[in-house]
Amino acid sequence: MDFQTKYLGPESNSGRVDSTTRSELNRILAEARKTPRVDVALIIDSSGSMTSNDPDNARLDAARAYLTGSFVGDYVGVVDFDSTARLASELLELPDNKDNLISAIETIDSSGGTNIG
Repeated sequence: MDFQTKYLGPESNSGRVDSTTRSELNRILAEARKTPRVDVALIIDSSGSMTSNDPDNARLDAARAYLTGSFVGDYVGVVDFDSTARLASELLELPDNKDNLISAIETIDSSGGTNIG
């Protein structure tokens, strides 16, 4: 079923995005933005091999970039993973807790083994 038939009825001008369709799309998107989008756990490798596999800590830059690209209302947590898994931060809502999440990301080191099991 096409968008116009589903949301605007069978008499709509199906297949073309006109001002009525655009208005309905904007209404649906605005409604979707009112609720949290996602809950995400960033599980970051902090094993000793990261000193050679990621000497510039690009994985930490990527984690910080993820926070910047997230939507208001997303929840993000951080897990430090090497010989054990350590909860660096529980799920926290963005953007209010971005600084706390960045602080958690900054606790990730490059030591220990990799306990895949």
